[in-house]
Amino acid sequence: MHGRNTASGIRYHNDSLTCAHRTYPFGTLLKVRNKKNDREVIVTVTDRGPFGRRFIIDLSYSAAKEIDMLREGIANVEVSLYTPIEVPFRVEEDLNPHWEEKMAIPNAVCPDAMDPKGSGTKTNLSK
Repeated sequence: MHGRNTASGIRYHNDSLTCAHRTYPFGTLLKVRNKKNDREVIVTVTDRGPFGRRFIIDLSYSAAKEIDMLREGIANVEVSLYTPIEVPFRVEEDLNPHWEEKMAIPNAVCPDAMDPKGSGTKTNLSK
């Protein structure tokens, strides 16, 4: 299967953390946990299958290696939808209103510290 196109149209690679699932849409991230040893892997759905009634997911070589199921070939696993945690972006200014003062080099020309006439006088911002 290595190098061949999957049902989603992308090329399959043994070293990719991908899987085949019957119903989840392509591109869905799934967390697969091996119930025997509690090892987990996050995989992306890129193909359809497996079509045997006993099986619910078909993992790539690398994904199977991650959860240590290569020797047996099949394993009792738990599959769940994985949603990555998004960390909201916070501007440094919001965290500390005086962040420029702490980052300023003493005796440096600072555009905000210029006098109203714009003469560019040197200002010591360290306290």
